Amino acid sequence: EMGKTFSNLIPGPKTTVIKNNYSISYGDFKTLGEDETMVDFARIELDYGLNDYIDMDTPVEDVDKEHAAFFGLFCGNRGPFCADYYFRNFHTALLKNHHFPENLPIAFNETYEEVDTHFLNLVRTVSDEHLFSGCAALCSILWKDVLCVSYVGDVSAILKRGNNIEVLSDGKLIIGDNDEEEILLADPVGRGLGSLDYKSKDLESSNAITEQPKIEIVPLSNDCRWMLIGSWGFWDYISPQEADDLITRMLVQEENQEPEERGRFLYTVCIELIAKCSENGSDSCVSCVLVEFKSNNFI
Repeated sequence: EMGKTFSNLIPGPKTTVIKNNYSISYGDFKTLGEDETMVDFARIELDYGLNDYIDMDTPVEDVDKEHAAFFGLFCGNRGPFCADYYFRNFHTALLKNHHFPENLPIAFNETYEEVDTHFLNLVRTVSDEHLFSGCAALCSILWKDVLCVSYVGDVSAILKRGNNIEVLSDGKLIIGDNDEEEILLADPVGRGLGSLDYKSKDLESSNAITEQPKIEIVPLSNDCRWMLIGSWGFWDYISPQEADDLITRMLVQEENQEPEERGRFLYTVCIELIAKCSENGSDSCVSCVLVEFKSNNFI
């Protein structure tokens, strides 16, 4: 029994988009476990910005080259208020940043700072119930043949490239059993969104945190298969290798599926991943997003 389960999507054709050079499909799933409140929120925009900066004079054959794909997972702590705020506002604020999409690292940095400032100003005016709400997040943009990954806190992702697993965020996700390597990779800077009580501390303090993200630029190649984003609770109960084994086994069984059915199938893969977490002892909020790439025109 996984308790109450949720999905941010109704599985269907809109979970797949076919662009000029590649196709993207995704599924997501989350479970409440024994927690009383869901604090995780996923935002996926496969045609990110299409209606915002494509003008009527753009030739039809160029339209698919002119917009990105956005993948974000926001995981709340001390309630869902902060995660829900970022879920509702971050993607639109990023799109309006004047550095988007030409300089994605700067656009991400400025957007995290802008949204976090607005959120902290908001919580100062609401009830004490939300005053110290915070969240961790991983947001990535697929732009042409580059994946720009930004993360704050312990939301983590892996990328399957050929036969290898690449960790897209540092911290506790380590391939193998080297504890020393895990310690070396751990981010020495505290990072988190919201959490007014920690933001009010001097950054020299051991308890202070910053909203500034870590950013990875990941060139994609034709052997890139999928990306899996998981909440902190998700990776506590499933290893990257376990996730890879499960995903690979299920994808091989349905590798010739039609594009319009792919999102529905990835949704079921996510259900199985969450079930594996439950089998391994998870009893709280866990969530994941699985994104599949298909291309003959990456690097």
